[in-house]
Amino acid sequence: SVKCNKNGNWVLSASRDNTIKLFDLRMMKEMYTFRGHKREVTSLAWHPFHEEFFVSGGWDGSIFFWSTDHTDPQAEIANAHDSSVWDLGWHPLGHILCSGSNDHTTKFWTRQRPGDLMKDRYNSFGSQQQPRPRFLNTMVVLVLYDDLIKRLSFVSIDN
Repeated sequence: SVKCNKNGNWVLSASRDNTIKLFDLRMMKEMYTFRGHKREVTSLAWHPFHEEFFVSGGWDGSIFFWSTDHTDPQAEIANAHDSSVWDLGWHPLGHILCSGSNDHTTKFWTRQRPGDLMKDRYNSFGSQQQPRPRFLNTMVVLVLYDDLIKRLSFVSIDN
């Protein structure tokens, strides 16, 4: 997977060696190598507003959240899917991330609201524990299976 940033200066490249490389097109030079995936990196998506943030999906079903300021992942959903994450895409406003997988599911992820405690299979927060103050705390909002997607033309997620 290869993705250009909206600023037109950066390109991300995902590869089978489990790394992501950031290139600066102005200098035609590799700037950084991001490491964290345990298997091949299969998908990438830049955040639509925060140009320094991007996400990556892996062969093992993981999703990683990155900042160009750090070569280590800022957050990880180790078992986001049961199989390869083939595509990732942000809502134009940047508040919802969509992931599509070889496990025949499409999942929508969103930030928690301030003060919400995460209670899903991806987070194990107790009722007294504070939410993580990171870029994207994940929560499955909706899971659609392939046969349902063919029949749906619009999905509304209410607050």
